[in-house]
Amino acid sequence: MSDTGPAWVMPQSRSAPRSRLALGVGIVAGCVCVASVVPSMMSVMMFDAPGSENNPYVWAFFAGIFCAPLVFLGTSVLAICAYVWRRRRLLQLAIGLPCVLTIYVIVTIILLQSRCAGSFTCTG
Repeated sequence: MSDTGPAWVMPQSRSAPRSRLALGVGIVAGCVCVASVVPSMMSVMMFDAPGSENNPYVWAFFAGIFCAPLVFLGTSVLAICAYVWRRRRLLQLAIGLPCVLTIYVIVTIILLQSRCAGSFTCTG
């Protein structure tokens, strides 16, 4: 196929388009990063109950909540890089990171509810 002709006639490359989705994911992840700082700072209050520092499920839940701002910051950076460099794999990674974090936090909440009846003070 010839590369001559006006730009509006030429087909767009399907291999690496500059996606508005990447820009949108980057902006939303940046906003969520800022919003997740306060819950992250308050997550240390989980260890106020006596004996809660020995509960492995509380530690797992704490790790998920505490790392949320870093995950969303990384997501924002990856999405913006995917937009600038037109890399579809970076966009897929940027979309997948918050999904993995969300699944991890949900699993730790379910474990806390099922193993400790929702109490932070059980010993695991």
